[in-house]
Amino acid sequence: MQTHSITSEIREHAEKLGIAPATLTSRAVQNSRLYHHLEGGGDCTTRTIERIRQWIADHPPIAEKAKAS
Repeated sequence: MQTHSITSEIREHAEKLGIAPATLTSRAVQNSRLYHHLEGGGDCTTRTIERIRQWIADHPPIAEKAKAS
C-alpha cells in the first residue's frame, strides 16, 4: 500500500500547520493513533488515505491561503 507516502504527506503537512501528525489524523479521520500505527508498519484502507488527502487539500497552511488571495 501507499503507507510510506501517506506518512510523509501527513508529517510534512502537520509541520507546515504547526501541529503534531497525530493531531492531523485525529482531525482528518477522528483517529489520533493512526499516524503512529502507520509509522509502525500498519496499514489502512484506501478510503482512509483519500479522506486524509482531502483534509490536507481543504486545510492549507496560512501562508498558502494568503498567497491565494
